[in-house]
Amino acid sequence: MMHSVRDYAPALKRGELLGYHCQSCGREWLTSLNVCPFCSSSKIEDVSLPKKGKILAYTFQNVVPEQLQSKAPYVIAVIELTDKSRIQARIEDYMPSMGNIIGREVGILRGDESGLVFRLS
Repeated sequence: MMHSVRDYAPALKRGELLGYHCQSCGREWLTSLNVCPFCSSSKIEDVSLPKKGKILAYTFQNVVPEQLQSKAPYVIAVIELTDKSRIQARIEDYMPSMGNIIGREVGILRGDESGLVFRLS
């Protein structure tokens, strides 16, 4: 069963990150797809993804939607979760004095109007 957008907010409040697992290749991912993006199998099941990971890459988001103007500029990162799946999320507590944060561990904080929000561990 594919998750709807309405499923994600209540799941995040319960501390769950909804995703999908391919029964053929064993990979996991976040977005709703009818087939596995890695092996094209249709043997997909719902899972809860890990809530921790590490930053693989990041960038600063300076041009933002109107509702996020007060948060700009903010960091958007590619995060490899502990199961090796990768997602994109906003990093809540980055400060320029921290310098390079590639490899730093993060944990999910919440979901909001910008999508998933993680914090540095």
